Amino acid sequence: MHLTKGQWVTLGSTIGAVLLTAIIHIAIREWYQPDVRYEEGSWYRAEQTAVGSLKLHNFGHSDATSIRISASFEEKIVNISTSDPAVNFNILSEGMNKNSVTGEIE
Repeated sequence: MHLTKGQWVTLGSTIGAVLLTAIIHIAIREWYQPDVRYEEGSWYRAEQTAVGSLKLHNFGHSDATSIRISASFEEKIVNISTSDPAVNFNILSEGMNKNSVTGEIE
């Protein structure tokens, strides 16, 4: 089967349109995805307790949901809190009086 020049142009245009559409859809999907990154904050000692911090920032263009955080320490955890009382950290495993914790922020 031999294609004419016009058929090659039509075939090439069709393939190009399909590829361009796929690239645009992928770009739009990626643009509107949440992109949560973390930054380890400073820590300090207060008597027998060490206090540490973790900052989360969403660089994406949509809200992030169900962010899961895991942390482990050499000493047992005595308190877990957030700087914003409206943000709930739900402990999923381990936690208080353990060396590690896994939790979720809605």
